[in-house]
Amino acid sequence: MKKHFATLAAPFALALAPVPAFAQAEEYLPAEDFDGAFLSALGAMFTAEELTEDQQALLPLASTVVGKLLPEGAYARVMEETMQGIFKPLMGMMPDQMSVADMADALGMSEEDLAELTEEEQAEVGAMIDPVFADRFGVISDIFSDKMKAMADVIEPGMREGLSRAYASRFTRQELEDVNAFFQTPSGARYAGESMVIFSDPQVTSMTMQAMPQMLESMGDIEGEMVERMAAFSPPRDFDALTPEERTRLAGLLDISEATLEEHMNAAAAEDDMEEAWPEEDDSAY
Repeated sequence: MKKHFATLAAPFALALAPVPAFAQAEEYLPAEDFDGAFLSALGAMFTAEELTEDQQALLPLASTVVGKLLPEGAYARVMEETMQGIFKPLMGMMPDQMSVADMADALGMSEEDLAELTEEEQAEVGAMIDPVFADRFGVISDIFSDKMKAMADVIEPGMREGLSRAYASRFTRQELEDVNAFFQTPSGARYAGESMVIFSDPQVTSMTMQAMPQMLESMGDIEGEMVERMAAFSPPRDFDALTPEERTRLAGLLDISEATLEEHMNAAAAEDDMEEAWPEEDDSAY
């Protein structure tokens, strides 16, 4: 069961995963402090230049244009159609009954013990153990859809404001007036109302997903390439690599003795060596 849940949840887990630096910081901060620090730093990372006076003057016109491109509720519609486009194919891939491994776990038996069962018998056993097996995936789909809709309601106002500021900074008054005039025509209104939603159209998502294997292949062995390039850099220095002057200065900055500094740095180096020799078990498959 866990593998099936992971299949559905993986894209969202990746999207919400903190950047590596914060993932390391999480080990040393209480949960509430880490969440606050991460969110504060995240907001500070993404800043934009202030609009000039001329651009500020264009903001009302730009907002009018954006209001036609992204009317109230449009982003939620985009998210809903996108989620449907993602989950419908995924749900088609999901099994409609328990796997032999799951059945064996539930029964306290090995897979070999159930090897003689026919497919019909497996289905019968699975239905007795978990009659609502297939329904669980529908719940997962509904939960994610509901959450994404709720997120859209939160994101949309800020997106509308950001788009307005972007249009005010990128287009002249004449260009904005021309676009607005076009949006006031029947064809322009139709285009404006569909311009964002159309990116979730099955025609677009299907072609995008078809390109996914080539895209992943083009990325190549990123981890291997990173390791190779990082090899050109020297590792962090241990106590023995510090000069006598650096040891004295570092101990003074930390308000500890040089002997204590040596003890701590050597212990840290030994721990790193131990982790390299005995890496933690990779549980990503679960």
